[in-house]
Amino acid sequence: MAEITYRQMLGVIARLLDATTAEAETAEHRRRRINAKAIEAHAVVDRLTELEFDDSTKNDVSEIAGNFVGQARAAGAAAVAANDLSTGAKDAANTVRRNHGGIHSAVNSAPVAPANRTAYIGL
Repeated sequence: MAEITYRQMLGVIARLLDATTAEAETAEHRRRRINAKAIEAHAVVDRLTELEFDDSTKNDVSEIAGNFVGQARAAGAAAVAANDLSTGAKDAANTVRRNHGGIHSAVNSAPVAPANRTAYIGL
């Protein structure tokens, strides 16, 4: 098993946190964009009804609007999942700091020479 230093571990978790936060933001942006298209498509259906377009045309546009709604829901689910991942990464970082931060500080201040070669000293 490969060894990892405390600083390396914090770095990995920080990168995971950055990545999951970016994924959450991207998924939420996509959900909002698709939702706007769904609203626009529904407005077109309403306008077609006002203009007394044929049912076939209105049904086609309604189907498109419904597809956008489905895509927006899926993008919303992806945003929730990405937020959950981001929360997990934050929890992992807090756990590492809580469980190992004190050890890291103790090793750094230890007068014993071999302590400098432990996993709690960054390279």
